[in-house]
Parts: sequence; structure tokens; C-alpha cells
Amino acid sequence: MPTVLTDLRFVLRQLRGRSGYTLVAILTIALGTGAATAMFGVVDHVLLRPLPFPDADRLVALCETHPSIEGFCVASPPNAVDWAASSRTLNSIGQARTWPFTMRSGGRAESVSGGYVSGTLFSTLRVTPSLGRVIADTDVGPGRPRVAVLSEGYWRTRFGGDPGVIGRLIELDAIPHEVVGVLPAGVAVPTLGRVQLWTPFPFNPLDEEQRKWRGFVTIGRMAAGASVVLVEGELAGLQEQLARRFPSTNAGWGASVTPLLDTVVGSVRTSLLVFMGAVTMLLLIASANVANLLLTRALTRERELAIRAAIGASRGSLVRLLALESLVIATVGGAAGALA
Repeated sequence: MPTVLTDLRFVLRQLRGRSGYTLVAILTIALGTGAATAMFGVVDHVLLRPLPFPDADRLVALCETHPSIEGFCVASPPNAVDWAASSRTLNSIGQARTWPFTMRSGGRAESVSGGYVSGTLFSTLRVTPSLGRVIADTDVGPGRPRVAVLSEGYWRTRFGGDPGVIGRLIELDAIPHEVVGVLPAGVAVPTLGRVQLWTPFPFNPLDEEQRKWRGFVTIGRMAAGASVVLVEGELAGLQEQLARRFPSTNAGWGASVTPLLDTVVGSVRTSLLVFMGAVTMLLLIASANVANLLLTRALTRERELAIRAAIGASRGSLVRLLALESLVIATVGGAAGALA
């Protein structure tokens, strides 16, 4: 170890004396590692990590399909209720959609990004609130006391993170709502992440007039042993039954099922993988360039190394000296790139 430390001090003096070479090598490594670290952080967060729900691999997006809504994954509330009642491959189904509100609390009015949810959505996602409770089936329907659940971010920015917000009355579009819960940090309804507060459906999901009102994000939790293929086949059969029962609203409509994570990241997966491949190539090019710099540097030191060998330096000690120089440059450049 004393010999290694002596060599390390010598290497640091050498690098300091050749500041131009050292700076170019470190910046080249920093560029490659910085881009790769940043890009991998995005890929890891978006593509590799599961959604923040228990058994998230069993969550699926349920979609009604028709040429008129191609590219959208939505369903109507009554149809979703019928699916849930008849399905053997799904344990539960929940729905949600965004809805803007004007919120008034304490004499202050503001626009807020809100949303409507079914009474089964949060139980389908298995969300445990950080305060209070979530919206349940008993909250849904006309004539029920109106309640609201806040996102964690909105609770902190608008209400200062006050635990006493539970039970407080707020007005949404001039209708009093009681705040009954706060969602955990980092939890949002997939594809509807910007919603600041949630309220239950103000209508009866069984109302046949709602069957033609599609536009609700619909999430199901698969039963044990079920697969996307089985769920999709079952929903296709249920849709055929509904088409016969309600031809005016369901004729010509099919169904599709997609893993929920794929629905969330589907539009950006290819782009992220392409960028990840590009920065990986950048890292390889940076590494090759630094390797060339080190090789050129070693060739210019041929006389120095020959003299060291002549006065008794072993081959191992010479290799250690060159390896320490590479290690110092790699460590400083990698750290700078990761920090950037």
C-alpha cells in the first residue's frame, strides 16, 4: 500500500503538469458518462420501474374499440359496470376522467385540475391514503354527500400540508364538498397524473343514458392466473352480448386490453430506447477517444519507462503506474459526468 500511494502521488503530479491532456481526457469521459447516466435515469424511471401500486403487473387498461375513437383507450361507465359484474378474469374495474373545477376555500377562488372517479378505482389500484380515506362506492351517485380527495402535491401547496384539512368543506363549482382524504406522495392515476383533486361520479353509473358517454379511462385488476389474452377474449364476448342488448349504443363496438404500464409508456418507449442507444454509442466513442489519448501518452513515455525498467522497476510496477493514471482520469471524469 505505501508503494501504491507513492505511485498515486507521482501520477497526480504528472497529470497536474500536463493539464491540457488531463483536462481533455476528463471532459471526454464526463461527456460520455454524463449523457449515459442522465439517459439511463430516465429510462429506469419510465420503462424499468413498475407502477407505484401493489401487484402492478396485474393492472390492465380496458378499452372500447371503434373506428370513431381510434387511438383512444376509453369506455363508458355502464359498460364497465357490466364487465365487472360478468367477468371471471378481472377482480375489479375502476374508471376516471379529468374535469376542471372552480374551487373556493376560505374566500379564495381558483381554477383547479380535478377529476371524477368511480367508487372502485382506488380499490382497484390498491391505493392507501396518507390521510383520511379514498372515494368508495357509497360516495357515488346523485343525492349523495359530495366528497373530495386531494393529491399530495395539491394538499401541500394549497393547504400547507395541514392534517386538519380532513373534514374541511370546499366549494367545487359552487357545490360544497367535504375533504375526506389525501393521496400518498408520488401516486397518481395513470395517464391522468396532473389531477389535483378527485370527486366521485356525480351520476349513477348504471344510468343507461351514460352508456353512450365514453371518454373514461378504465383500469382493471386481473384475477390470479388470468392473462391479457384471456381478459381480452372474455371482454370481446361480453361486448357482443352488450351489442345485442343495447344495439343503439353498443353495436359495432369491440374491446381491447393492454398492460397498464405499456399504456403509460407506449408513446415514448421507442423514442427513449433510441436515445439510450445513441448515448451508449456516445459513451463508447468517448471511451475509445480517451483510450487513444492514453495510448499516445504511453508512447511518448517510452524512454521514461525504459529507464525505469533499466534501474530495476518490474513490469508489474510499470503496469501499476499506467493503470493508476487511467484510474484517476476515469474516476474524476466519471464523477464529473454523473454530477452533471
